[in-house]
Amino acid sequence: MGLVLRSKNTATTNILCEDNLLRTKLIYLKPLCFPYSNTRKIFRFFSEKSHAIDFMDGKIRLSTLSTCRSYEDSLQGDSGEGIENRHIDYLNITSENSDKVNQVIGNFISIEGCGSALFKNCTFTNQIDDAFVLCFTNSFKDDDLTKNFGKYCVEITNPLDLFYKISKEINNQFTINQGVMGEITYADRDLRNLNPANGPLGFVKPKDPYEPQNELRMLWHINTKELPLTPKFIKIPSIQKHCRLTIHD
Repeated sequence: MGLVLRSKNTATTNILCEDNLLRTKLIYLKPLCFPYSNTRKIFRFFSEKSHAIDFMDGKIRLSTLSTCRSYEDSLQGDSGEGIENRHIDYLNITSENSDKVNQVIGNFISIEGCGSALFKNCTFTNQIDDAFVLCFTNSFKDDDLTKNFGKYCVEITNPLDLFYKISKEINNQFTINQGVMGEITYADRDLRNLNPANGPLGFVKPKDPYEPQNELRMLWHINTKELPLTPKFIKIPSIQKHCRLTIHD
């Protein structure tokens, strides 16, 4: 199932974007939208200096959610990316409460018409369609991040511009349904009964062991007719004027 984000927790970008149609597809998650001004810094670590330089030159490697699920290193990957489980102890759905139930678990089951349905001791799993993803960190903690991601750190001072440039190039090659930028919420992806989700799928990860990464993520959902996806290099205009490379041994 694709990700649809249009709620009080999202906002359209204020990026200077000449492509009005593309602009309508780019959103970023509140409360982070307004702090992401042109002066907000994010960081990305690389294991090779050449990869960091390529990145600043505009050669960007996009990963996918399915690829992230397959990494053997649990700190670099996450087998539960974009997946949410909901366990129902007891739920009797009737015409009187179906609207409320649909708001919470409409991604798992479709409830229409009259009558009733009873669910006891069952678990539903929701997994969004594969998507392109690019990950950063909001805070520079070299001891935590260089060990797992590399000692070459690129500081980016204009994440909104980067998000737009990448989105524009992806949209030249694919059809973007939606592009989303936001911080990861570190919380449980295993839910019970009608408890609300802790965030949109693709932007929730367990606190242990991921919270120290303080991740900001860019995620692009592609038209399902163009799936499956594989990791891909794209080329955008150089972003060197918005970047600074540091090395941490």
